[in-house]
Order: sequence, then structure tokens, then C-alpha cells
Amino acid sequence: MRIKPTNYPPLGASDHNAVQLVPTYICKHSKYKRKQISNTTLDERDVEQCRASFDTTDWTELLAADTDTAVDTVSEYINFTVATNSTTKSFRANHNSKPWLTKEISEAIKWRYEAKKHGDSSLYKCAQKTTNKLILTAKQSYKDKILNAMSSDIKVA
Repeated sequence: MRIKPTNYPPLGASDHNAVQLVPTYICKHSKYKRKQISNTTLDERDVEQCRASFDTTDWTELLAADTDTAVDTVSEYINFTVATNSTTKSFRANHNSKPWLTKEISEAIKWRYEAKKHGDSSLYKCAQKTTNKLILTAKQSYKDKILNAMSSDIKVA
């Protein structure tokens, strides 16, 4: 760790100079910027709107050109239709955001912090147990969600 010394004049009638030692590291939270994350989802209503749009499309008009142009045109049309009918949610996240951290857990952590701040040990123990239970269940549900998503992606050859 690097330290930057800063000299100051003597205090009062002292004959020694004062020295302040300041670490020169950069805090991790200020080193990384928050990311803007966008998540596009298609629910059942959006899928039905896409199907309705595709059912009313005159495909002979799109496929009238040569093969390369037709493929590009159809691909662009499908992407456009999905983009206009899908729901996009955007949020900001820190570089170290936990995917299982919910609003309920954040409130429990704040409650635990307040209990510790006020010095009430019985309330703090209760808040600690509640927070730990919430975190364990959230981690387990996130793990199950990821495992289900991975198992549904596996194709049998």
C-alpha cells in the first residue's frame, strides 16, 4: 500500500513538524462506474401481438426479391416486429451487485444496521437471524432458477 506524507507546521510551541500520512489507494466503489442494463422480455401478450402481426403480413411481397435480399428483408422485419412488441426494462447496477439481492433483503439489512446502531443486542440478533434466513432462501431460489434455465437449454442428441 502506498502512503503519501503531507508536512504541516508545528503545533503550538512544539519544535517538531506534524506529518499526515494519507493512503493513495482508490476505493473500489468509486473506481467502477454503475452500469445501465437493459433487459428485453416477451410475455404471452407480446408473443400474441407478434403472431397477430405475422399473420397479417403479406409474405409474398417480402419474398419477391432474390434470395439474399429476401433473407435480409425478412430478418429485419422479424427483428423490428419483436422489438416493437417486446417489453424493455432498464436499471442501473453496481459492478458488484448480487443477482439474488432483493428489495426485501435490502430493507432487512437496513433494519439490522439500525438495530446495531442503537445498541439493542436482542433486536440486533433477531434482525441478524431474519436477514440471514432471507439471504439463504434468496440464494437457493436463484440457484434453482439458474439450474432450471441451464437444464432447459440442454438438448438431447
